[in-house]
Amino acid sequence: MLKKQISELSKELEALREQSAKPSTSYARPEDLNRLAEAVKEVDRKRMDDAEKTHAELLKLRKVLEAPLTSTKKGSGPKRQRTLPLPQPRRRPTRALNTSLSPATRWRPLCRRTRRRISR
Repeated sequence: MLKKQISELSKELEALREQSAKPSTSYARPEDLNRLAEAVKEVDRKRMDDAEKTHAELLKLRKVLEAPLTSTKKGSGPKRQRTLPLPQPRRRPTRALNTSLSPATRWRPLCRRTRRRISR
């Protein structure tokens, strides 16, 4: 029984060695490389177009920002749009200070389970 298993395992090992000795034929074909090169060229072309559009928009914005805002009369200048105030970051709610307690008991720590003041 044991000899039979050993002989089967040795046959499997020999078959694996033969299989690993053969060169793999899954190399990239020239057609695959050409398709990949075309895809890379297309992505690069789109990237360059986007860069040109961004550059043109930045130049327009620069001209707008460099133009001075001068007005001789109070109402003759360009009207500005009202902007909403920026949202403020939320703060964590604070515990209200219980002023009905004496200062000594007001600052005593709370027990975590019962939320009652710990006496010292």
